[in-house]
Amino acid sequence: MTPTEARARESREWLAKADEDLASARVLIGSGHIANALFFCQQAAEKSLKAFLTWHERAFRRTHDLEELGEACRADVLSDYAWKLRYPGAPYAADVEEADPRS
Repeated sequence: MTPTEARARESREWLAKADEDLASARVLIGSGHIANALFFCQQAAEKSLKAFLTWHERAFRRTHDLEELGEACRADVLSDYAWKLRYPGAPYAADVEEADPRS
């Protein structure tokens, strides 16, 4: 397995766990357990952020702090896309792997 394949697999695993947490939240909301549902919503958001950081090879510490994880996501990971590919003379052409961790 190449490093890119391993990173994609780990990112997918984070997203799968986030999806499970959202499913749990839906069940809990439906049964009136709102506080517990909100816990799983937080967990889904946390794992989604960690998937994003994993895909972009950004280290993160073991934390449940969404603000900290969100700051790490907002860093410069996406900023270059504001100009890098949008105008004539772009330095390269993006491929599907760059945009989709499932590839």
